[in-house]
Amino acid sequence: MSVVSQVYRYTDRTTGVSLIERRLNSAMGAVAGKEQSEASEDVRGSRNSLVSISSELGYSSDHLSSALREKGAKPGPITNSTKAVYARQLARLKKGRKGKQIEQENTTKFSRELEKTLKDPSSFDPAPALALEQRLATEFTSSVKKGRELRGGHLKTSFTYLLLDPRVTLNLPLRAHVLGLEETWRTFIKSVFYVGKGKRSRPYYHLNEAIAAWKEEAQGQPEPGAKIKRILDIWKAGCGVVCLHVFHSVIPVEAHTREAAMIDAIGLSNLCNLKGGEYYGVISTKSAKEQCHFGVHLLRNAMNIFLHEGERQLFPSDIS
Repeated sequence: MSVVSQVYRYTDRTTGVSLIERRLNSAMGAVAGKEQSEASEDVRGSRNSLVSISSELGYSSDHLSSALREKGAKPGPITNSTKAVYARQLARLKKGRKGKQIEQENTTKFSRELEKTLKDPSSFDPAPALALEQRLATEFTSSVKKGRELRGGHLKTSFTYLLLDPRVTLNLPLRAHVLGLEETWRTFIKSVFYVGKGKRSRPYYHLNEAIAAWKEEAQGQPEPGAKIKRILDIWKAGCGVVCLHVFHSVIPVEAHTREAAMIDAIGLSNLCNLKGGEYYGVISTKSAKEQCHFGVHLLRNAMNIFLHEGERQLFPSDIS
């Protein structure tokens, strides 16, 4: 079965830039009409089509651990749920990536609130965040009705979005049912490299920037910033950027607030964002702990949307 289920073309009439969107099969569609063995085969096919780790997955746990140590990595316990992660690390090391970089990737530190859920996803209590979310919605609605001046105006045309690295997700929506919640959650978080707020076609602005940078790079221009470099690296690896739109139809200050909370939960140092976000409303008076807790809540919701909608990768149509 093909990993790609649908292909679409989008053209920005203003810039003339065309993007190709490839929608990958997800468990929602793949498992419904298949036996479990067939679905598992799709998982393997998806994984191997994005990163060449098939030979490493064939190693025994001891062999895989030994091979990683020979390359300078320091792997932890290798189990059924972590084997694919370590196999991917070994594949990267074989391509010349240094062990210190892999070790740093393993020890990435997020906010304390997010770290707790990465160790035990079931430990998260959504009740405080749900209550805070309701208070925010009520407060912003009241401000609009009273005609208060708000940054960006009163139109509910904004949303937040996440840029994900498909070399990390490896079509996570298709694999989630065999990975388990803990590894699915960790993989999703590690795949996020940018959090933004926008409306209309704002997220695609980053891709347009990357296309321009690609052409400038060919002409010997200086290296671009971290965000654009990450996008270019994804394209050069034969993958497409995953742009996940979430929390639609809100006023700008609410979108800014949601953006800020997710950035703080993940940690600015783990993202390509140049600066943190800005809080508005009641949450601006809350502690950093409460703000990060709210950010974790939003990220959990974003992951569920991603798993339900499936992975959609965006490629430039005119770059080879």
